[in-house]
Amino acid sequence: MRLALALLALPVLATDATAQAAQASLTWSEAAELGSEAVILIRTDEGTPLITLRERVDEGSTSARLDLPALTTNAASIQAGLVTEGRVVAQSAQSEISVRDFDLDLSLRRAFAVGFSDIWGCADQQIVQITWGEGGLRADTDATTAELTPSEVDDVYLGSGGNRVAFGGNVAEISLSGQDLGTCRPMLFAPVLPMQISGADSSWRLHLGEDAAELTLPDQPEDTQIFGDMRMSAPRDNTIRIAADGLELRLDDSPCRTSVTNLLYPVTVQLAQPILGGSALGCGGNALDLLAGPTWEVTSLFGVPFGADMPAMTLQVAGAQISGRTACNRYLGRATIEDDRLSLRELGTTRLACPTNKSNLELRFLDALEGATGFDIWQDGGLTLRTGPFPLLTARRR
Repeated sequence: MRLALALLALPVLATDATAQAAQASLTWSEAAELGSEAVILIRTDEGTPLITLRERVDEGSTSARLDLPALTTNAASIQAGLVTEGRVVAQSAQSEISVRDFDLDLSLRRAFAVGFSDIWGCADQQIVQITWGEGGLRADTDATTAELTPSEVDDVYLGSGGNRVAFGGNVAEISLSGQDLGTCRPMLFAPVLPMQISGADSSWRLHLGEDAAELTLPDQPEDTQIFGDMRMSAPRDNTIRIAADGLELRLDDSPCRTSVTNLLYPVTVQLAQPILGGSALGCGGNALDLLAGPTWEVTSLFGVPFGADMPAMTLQVAGAQISGRTACNRYLGRATIEDDRLSLRELGTTRLACPTNKSNLELRFLDALEGATGFDIWQDGGLTLRTGPFPLLTARRR
């Protein structure tokens, strides 16, 4: 069902309103080591870092209090962590925030300080992912990937073409592909838990909570099992390992498809559990996370490529919301995953006057969105929205 939105309804969403400054109280269980830093990361609803605050903490301390700046409406979430020798050793869960004038209490836990790779923030908001391997490390940015090996100098890694990463305490000097990224600092991990996992054949489902896991078999609901006392390890080699009595999991930072609906998920899961008869393959995480981030611009619709004279039509996914521009108007709707299928519904648009040719194009674009049940993301970064196996539209990041 499509809705008509008031002309000003969508622009209001982006209007900044300033909140009063507040404070964040951070607590953690193990005494901080010498040189440790408390870090607060505030993200937009796209997950993009907006503000990062850092403050040195006293050796032996188990708490810190940081002043927060006045925040605007594009500040969507807040997270805190403790960094020691360039590693995030404790971290809070991610908390949603809005324009507010109250203080925050954030509890840091080692169990939350898990990620597939280390994340470093450099100058000009460049992000470098460091993935560790037996022979050295791999450094990834949006533009390049570099393999580096240890040099004769401790904590300095070198690669071809002048690639260099030098660690020192809570900073790193990084040069990749001839570009000096300057002084980089550790960033907090995006939350891994909670996570929903589905068997690739849809025969089982696992809910990973912060402290326990629940395994269900849709055909045998009476066999539901709960596993507590979960133990997690994250060697930052693109894997996370989770164990409990009677349960072992390996999460890989690589896409996975369900065999029944062919839906793409961000995490591949290997599960070992007796009730499943040994090892089983699963797909985890939120499929919408693969669509989130920078805006997608449509490049073809129902097989017809867009030329330079075509109006720019876009889509952007943030959380459970999809928004963008049609041929003439702006739109807003809900994005969900239901029964391992993509669902884009409740699309509402503004009502600007539109020539007949553009109006027809707009209707076909909205039809494509509402008809989508899945998507593909290709090696070149392109996106295809499809219904079953049939493509509806293609798009690329702006």
